Formats: sequence, C-alpha cells, structure tokens
Amino acid sequence: SSGINAEYGGAASLIKQLFKICTIDTFGCPTVLQEAMAGMLSLERQKATPDSSFLVYFRDLLTANLAKLTEAFQAVNMPVLRAEGGFFLIVDHTRRSFTFQSSSEYIACTDAEDVKVSKWIIKEFKLVILPLSLFYHPDSREKPTAYLRVCFAKSSATIDKAVGIIRKFY
Repeated sequence: SSGINAEYGGAASLIKQLFKICTIDTFGCPTVLQEAMAGMLSLERQKATPDSSFLVYFRDLLTANLAKLTEAFQAVNMPVLRAEGGFFLIVDHTRRSFTFQSSSEYIACTDAEDVKVSKWIIKEFKLVILPLSLFYHPDSREKPTAYLRVCFAKSSATIDKAVGIIRKFY
C-alpha cells in the first residue's frame, strides 16, 4: 500500500505520506542504482544550462520526435491519441485502409485487427508498431483493437526514417 489515505488532509499530511513512499522506494532500490541516479542528478545540477544539460536535450528531442510522428500519422489519416507521461503515442488505425487489408492472406488471418495491422506494417514497411491489445490480459473482454502503440524515445535519425516510411502508407 502507498500509505496515502483519503482521511489525511492538507499539503503537510500529503507530503508526509509521499515521504513514506520515497523511503520505501529507497530501501527497495539497489544501492548501485541509487548512487548512479544521485550522480546523474548532481551532474545535471552543475550543468544547469540548456546547452549542456542532458535532461533539457532529452526533453527537446522527445518533444520534436512527438511532433514529427504526430504530424506524419495525421497526414495519412491515422489520428493520434497522446499518452501523457510516457514515451509512446497511440495511433488509431481504423480511419484508413491499407492495400494489404484486401489480400486473402490478411483476410484469412484470425488475429485481432490491431495485431494483423501491426504484423503487416512490420512485414510491408519494416516499421515496428505494436498492437495496443498486447498490453492487456489475454482473457480481457475489453481489449482495444483499434489502436497501435508507437515509441518516440528514439534518435532524430530513427524518427526521420520512420516518418519517411509512414508517408509511404498512401
């Protein structure tokens, strides 16, 4: 349990509960990882200029990558749903048709629709896009099969290559 309870009120009690969580996390994290994180944060504090900070660089890279992929998918009629706080975006594949969807092999496949679309994008375009339903329990009745998951925590060169491939969807 997190230790946070609805009966606590106010910022001071919330901070107290969050401190408990941080304490538990500290004891649950191997020392070498704690030291690595402390070292990285210490270096970042010393380099707190936009030119030299990895965190600033990484933020800017991810922001640019997200914008490029969002624009590319929207241009081929694949709306993007942003997943806040992650390195992924969710793409709706149901608003467009791919030429491979009319093939007898595709039609005969009994996989969920998002799995089929993902497999064919990998096969036809050599672009790895994951079906969102794979992140659900196999017995789940509520699997979302209209969506694909795309990671944007990649180098600019990789994202630019992916954008070029996505443009070939039409």
